[in-house]
Amino acid sequence: MKSPFPGMDPFIEAQWLWGDFHDSLVVAIKREIQRQLPPRYIARVADRTFVEQDDPDLELLVRTKFGPDVEIQRKADVAGAVQGASDAAAVADPPVAVINAQVEFEERQTFLDIYKLDPTKQLVTSIEVLSPSNKRRGSVGWDQYERKRNVFVHGYANLVEIDLLRGGNRHPMDQPWPDSPCAIAVIRKERAPSADIWSAFTLRPLPTIPIPLLPPDADVVIALQPLVSEIYESSRYATDIQYDQPIRPPLNSEEQLVVAEHLRPK
Repeated sequence: MKSPFPGMDPFIEAQWLWGDFHDSLVVAIKREIQRQLPPRYIARVADRTFVEQDDPDLELLVRTKFGPDVEIQRKADVAGAVQGASDAAAVADPPVAVINAQVEFEERQTFLDIYKLDPTKQLVTSIEVLSPSNKRRGSVGWDQYERKRNVFVHGYANLVEIDLLRGGNRHPMDQPWPDSPCAIAVIRKERAPSADIWSAFTLRPLPTIPIPLLPPDADVVIALQPLVSEIYESSRYATDIQYDQPIRPPLNSEEQLVVAEHLRPK
């Protein structure tokens, strides 16, 4: 079944399917790029791993990652449980304090690198599909990506930044980002720090974008919308997404009409 949205379906982000979608999109982009690359280039999936401690949606994240039986107990719940046990048994000494353990999550983010092999192996282009932590100021994910991004902004190699997330903060530029829920930026090494920007929407098909190589080789061209649509259908997201539930960020009026029409009995 197809998504009711002709562009990027916002429910993928809002209903905790992003990790699966993100990795599927990276692999799909690699497949399309590899088909078009000249023989002296290769595309490789890489990753970075880091630990996050603070998350505004921590309790929901725990239930999503580890199943519905795992919950983070609030301090009041823990204290109540201890008091109840003391009243029932009256054997154990009372605790001197109730403290919360530090909860950490290891996050792994995949991205795609294109290398030239002849005469020596050289990084040409890095392609990033942003994750929620990359857009959460002050998080480890934000800082990790910001450090990488700064290297490319100074002309180390080409960078393609694909942001299909409606939530979070975009990394700052000298000029304002376009007024669109999603955006794609292409920073070419020879023109850095200037970036070409494409807007992306939920109600319009996603753009076709260039993937720069080294001059004089022509860009590889990737049509994002067919890849996203194929992932939605092959992953059976329609059976997993609850379109009758409110999401964050909230839908605008046009998006609400699309959902209402999707939910209307046929």
